[in-house]
Amino acid sequence: MYDIKQLKDDELEFKVSCISHFVEFFTNFDYVDIKGKIKKNTINSHSDINSILYGPGFYLILTDYMTQENKCTLQVEGLNVIYRDHGIRVKKRVESHLYNNKTTKIKITPIIQCV
Repeated sequence: MYDIKQLKDDELEFKVSCISHFVEFFTNFDYVDIKGKIKKNTINSHSDINSILYGPGFYLILTDYMTQENKCTLQVEGLNVIYRDHGIRVKKRVESHLYNNKTTKIKITPIIQCV
């Protein structure tokens, strides 16, 4: 049988550990010197998806489309962030956001990808 109290204690310890880890990480991150850590991709067609990293990462999707309806206030170079996420396969995630199939027409520029 499982010791439920011990499992709850272990879960709490893990949560506290995660919080400490990420607070320290983001506190110590050099937000000024990010050269080489961020890649910007402009997506004008489905084939442009190939410029995006296939592996793991964090990404932002920015556009000048629907600026009035978008409640997000984060802007980069005058464009509004309409989506941000992370994934194991960033290229596939971005493709699924922008294209239902290869014939879908959409222009979202740029994709900011943190690697």
